[in-house]
Amino acid sequence: MIGLIGRSQNVGERRKWVGVVEEIKAAGGEVLIFSSIHESGKQLDQLTGVAAILNFPLPEVESDEDEEDAAGAAAT
Repeated sequence: MIGLIGRSQNVGERRKWVGVVEEIKAAGGEVLIFSSIHESGKQLDQLTGVAAILNFPLPEVESDEDEEDAAGAAAT
């Protein structure tokens, strides 16, 4: 997350993000705060201001290309 979120003038917004950070740390996660002055913070701010790396497997998702290959093979 970028530092600006933690310094929001809106107290409710600031409390929300402090709560999120505490929950992540309590679950064994790591929180990194990027300066909004540094290039990485500027790039993150252009997206949403918050990013996550998830460490659990996601179900297999077939691409459109795989579906087209399967459909073509079935037609022949």
